[in-house]
Amino acid sequence: MQKTKFASLLRAIEKGDEPVSSLDADEEENKSRPLLSAIELENGLRPHPSTATRWCLEPNRHGNVLKSWLIGGRRMTSIAAVKEYNAANNQQSMASDSTAAASSIANSKTHSKAMQDLESEGL
Repeated sequence: MQKTKFASLLRAIEKGDEPVSSLDADEEENKSRPLLSAIELENGLRPHPSTATRWCLEPNRHGNVLKSWLIGGRRMTSIAAVKEYNAANNQQSMASDSTAAASSIANSKTHSKAMQDLESEGL
């Protein structure tokens, strides 16, 4: 089977066609890639190298760490790992936003009550 894949790629190159990868979508997402390239493919933007490395080595405010590994001194990850990292951050961010809004409403009610009490005391 390997020979047929190679032969079809060779024929495509000889014809001048773009070779078509025989990897399915799951294999493509789980393929090891350089850290910045995988992030750029998923997010559309290329972060600063120190930012991407920090995502891999230190938990962020939600406690998430981007799954990665060192191969030959280079940090690698997969598109699937970047998707998981983004999904976890978005989910926890949305949860914390809703609790922040609820606490903000409670604080404003408490503040209003305190102001009414002060006015009733004549202050």
